[in-house]
Amino acid sequence: MCITGQKNTETNVKRSNISMIPTVSQDKFLANPKNKDRLISILANKFSSLNMACKKADEDADCLIVNSALALAPTHPSVVVISEDIDLFVILIGIFTFGHVYFLKPGKLKIAEKIFSPHTALEIFFIHTCHEWM
Repeated sequence: MCITGQKNTETNVKRSNISMIPTVSQDKFLANPKNKDRLISILANKFSSLNMACKKADEDADCLIVNSALALAPTHPSVVVISEDIDLFVILIGIFTFGHVYFLKPGKLKIAEKIFSPHTALEIFFIHTCHEWM
């Protein structure tokens, strides 16, 4: 499943060739709304051609991502939400209903990727809370 979010931006897409080599930074490129919309469109078309469902969020995509993952949970053996944004995991903890929904935070350079379960996080939170009461 592909879910996209949108923000405002500044540099224009000059070509529609998907294989072109970038000449500006990712941040500067995505600072332009036209560039971001075109990239989202290219990715959505590519994912659709691979029979992957795509949803576009007009604002913050966090709740859409979590709700989409939870909607898949009853019919899939496991569902993994992959993001660098820990806010998604916090939302998962708050509304999870299935034991096989996980959060994967990708690694960077020397930092290993980590996978979290809302059940484990809730147990840790409960133990921490009980410890505070004592």
